[in-house]
Amino acid sequence: MDNLFCDTSPSSSRRTSAERGRGGRYSRFSSTATRTDTETPQGFVLSRTKDGATVYTSEHGGYCGLPSHETVRHSVGEYVREQAHTNGVESFWALLKRGYHGVYHDMSVKHLQRYVDEFAGRYSIRNADTIRQIEVVVVRLVGRRLLFRVLTGKAEA
Repeated sequence: MDNLFCDTSPSSSRRTSAERGRGGRYSRFSSTATRTDTETPQGFVLSRTKDGATVYTSEHGGYCGLPSHETVRHSVGEYVREQAHTNGVESFWALLKRGYHGVYHDMSVKHLQRYVDEFAGRYSIRNADTIRQIEVVVVRLVGRRLLFRVLTGKAEA
């Protein structure tokens, strides 16, 4: 049974991220959303949660009512309670935010999922040395070409 650690982006509740982990191994899931109602984050979480898994989240209202759910309450200074925390997911948002401010300066809504996917990939290899990170990125690029005219919508994909 895997546990799921979830949080919404501190800069925008339109982005949701989760990591599923057991025994030190994690999988990362990130998504953008156009709505911030309860159904959107819950649908994201439930589609990635195995039966019986415990879900750990921040106190964002969109997570209320999830089965096997524990919340940490940042508003009262609680960041960790036993196994309940969102530290890993918040680390991902910090990486994305550094990329936004330090590299891109602006991220269009049209391509937001591409940015989130890029940083999810970066986050998943963050512990590798530089050479290994480059190798992983190059392998992932094979067969994936995105022309500027396709990116900007000036030609059909």
